[in-house]
Amino acid sequence: MSSDRVIQKVEDLLKTQAGYLRDGDLTRALSIAPKLDRLIDRLEAVPPKNTDGLKALNGQATRNSELISAAKRGIEAARAMLVPRTDTGFQSYDAAGRSTRIGPQS
Repeated sequence: MSSDRVIQKVEDLLKTQAGYLRDGDLTRALSIAPKLDRLIDRLEAVPPKNTDGLKALNGQATRNSELISAAKRGIEAARAMLVPRTDTGFQSYDAAGRSTRIGPQS
């Protein structure tokens, strides 16, 4: 397979991956990584003469990396909101409906 064809396949996969990331489908987005790795290995074995295609791939890969980082930050933020921090305690209500502190005092 020519290096131009490999570049086109990598570009297609990166665009597909970006779509999955924008849709929040991390499982499918990350499942593309092994295919990308194999194609990049091919490019390293037979580098293209014209590097313009590689520059475009680099830009797309950088954008995907930023999308993955944003997804990771979103997951971490959601986890922090869903899991109460027990090391600082939290406010709740007793059986009489009065607000009370549970856990360590601040």
